[in-house]
Amino acid sequence: MSNSYFGPVFPVLPSYDESGALDCFAIQKYVSYLERHGAETVMTTAGTCQFNLLTTGEILMLNKCVAESFAGRVILGTPTLAEIHLAEFMNEVARVTVRPRLLLCFPERYYDSDDVASFFGRMSKLTNEDAELYVHGLPIRDARKGTQDYDSALVAAIRSSGKKVVGMKEESSTYEAGFSLCSSTLDKDDFEFIVAGGSMRRFILLATAGAQSFFSGVGSLYPEIEISFFDHYTEGRLKEAQTIVRECETPVFQTFMEIGWHRSLRHAAKRLGLIRGEERLPMTGATAQQMDRIDLALKSLEGRLSLLKRKGVVR
Repeated sequence: MSNSYFGPVFPVLPSYDESGALDCFAIQKYVSYLERHGAETVMTTAGTCQFNLLTTGEILMLNKCVAESFAGRVILGTPTLAEIHLAEFMNEVARVTVRPRLLLCFPERYYDSDDVASFFGRMSKLTNEDAELYVHGLPIRDARKGTQDYDSALVAAIRSSGKKVVGMKEESSTYEAGFSLCSSTLDKDDFEFIVAGGSMRRFILLATAGAQSFFSGVGSLYPEIEISFFDHYTEGRLKEAQTIVRECETPVFQTFMEIGWHRSLRHAAKRLGLIRGEERLPMTGATAQQMDRIDLALKSLEGRLSLLKRKGVVR
């Protein structure tokens, strides 16, 4: 890896068939849609991919569907399991992809940094020699009180213990913590920070601290929005990049975040024909009133996006 930009990382929205089972055909269709519109990296992960609503077998099935249908870089999420079971899961994933890139979440409470670093060290030893591991940087529930953010000292300990750890999906609890983490982590030539939150705005902030890519938000619906933003930003056209944020991200976030990001995103994706199926309880779909608000925000976005394409700001 090199200290360069890697582009947006797109999550894979799951679909379900009439019986409520995972619909691999629909999932692969969505992955193909992302690829046709320029996506170079996709990721399966806990929140957007609904790991909390899937069995371990279904997470493996989702990973297999994605790995078999995407030609670019694939980072595959793993469930939070005891190490003995996680090792089994990783071995299964290794059978469906030649070079596994795995996103691991520390599954226990935080007692001290040695526990966390040792976990990634052991997982590094249990993967095949070609594997690359990413840290899912969710704040860890502290065994005493509150949560523990990943900081540069903890990341350094993880990298020292786990030689195959090459990056992190950064999900710090505050912008300040994220900036401190990215800016104070050394040797980023060999370590990739994927800024979470689905936010181009967050990437702009943390890119100045060394972050190289970001987790997709509105790009899950229209990949060309974030790909164009990324090209403008990394090639120094900051005015165009900021225009895309202002016209495409900010208005959508105002509506989607008030209703709830995942509920809004899934309704919008269904409206665009990108995913299918009912929601899995206890996840529920948008109410009629919420649907109207989401539809209005989406229609407004489509109008602004069309204008930006005519102006050449979005390709």
